[in-house]
Amino acid sequence: MQNSPSTPATPTTLGPFTTLHGDAGDELPPGDGTVPVLALSSSDATWWIGATAAKATLVDVGNVKGARWLAGGKRLRVGFGTLDLDAKAFAVEPALRAFVKETSRLVGIAWFADGARVALLLGPQALRTDKPIPHGYDRTKHELVIVTLASSDAPVRRTINIEGTPTVTASEDRVVVTGNQTMLFDAAGQPLAWPANMPEMPRRASFGAGGLAIVGSSGVVTLVDPHTAAPIATWSTPAGTVAAATFPHGVASVNLDGTVRVACVSGHTITQVAEAHVGKVASSVQVLGDRLVVSADEPDPIRVAKLPAVCH
Repeated sequence: MQNSPSTPATPTTLGPFTTLHGDAGDELPPGDGTVPVLALSSSDATWWIGATAAKATLVDVGNVKGARWLAGGKRLRVGFGTLDLDAKAFAVEPALRAFVKETSRLVGIAWFADGARVALLLGPQALRTDKPIPHGYDRTKHELVIVTLASSDAPVRRTINIEGTPTVTASEDRVVVTGNQTMLFDAAGQPLAWPANMPEMPRRASFGAGGLAIVGSSGVVTLVDPHTAAPIATWSTPAGTVAAATFPHGVASVNLDGTVRVACVSGHTITQVAEAHVGKVASSVQVLGDRLVVSADEPDPIRVAKLPAVCH
């Protein structure tokens, strides 16, 4: 693997960014060019048809990270249920209703790309300030649960131990759990081999366009083949990178200071080709077809620009 150069060899214009008006969250679900720009908060979803914003309330959603669009771009699997854009309504899926009562244990939810299966990561029972710590309590003990909506089979459950601040991400047929280390599972919850030299204490892992991007604590973005778990390339962006999103032959990243970077991937090499600032602070980046979407500073955080067509 090779690190990319810190500056673009052939600079490409990035932007201008258009600000979408309307209250919004900072979680941006992945999608293709047919879906609307949509942002999630812990209790609301905001999306735009053109420049017009629409909104829906999310009750008993659990956790909005790991959302996935269903075919057609009119319904979104998010948290414990499904958001219907036409009805502007969210409903908990029957197969997941039993887990709503375990929200206090919920660490994360990640829908598989097909929207038919979902991975839940549950932590230990929440501690209470008015009661002593239970005997044998283990803060590293977690449970990975995989639920298939249309199946009558019981959910797959696997106990795992992980230090740090865990997250869960899912692709077509893989689940990644990150904490102080990174763990890979198949769709049946079986652990798979994970190579050495993965980022330590990853900040975030995200799937998109068939690839997996892991953002390490040092700001290094590692691209990984989600099926073989083999590292493809690393990108040494400046410290402060908080999120990255893959797209065909490329990757985009955003720094906490509002700097957005776009790079092309060729074999094991990543080369930065464009850079822009979108605000004083930023928290998330996503690619939707030929659109680059960033969540930046308030009051209207969502910024959209055309993705440069330079990666082939």
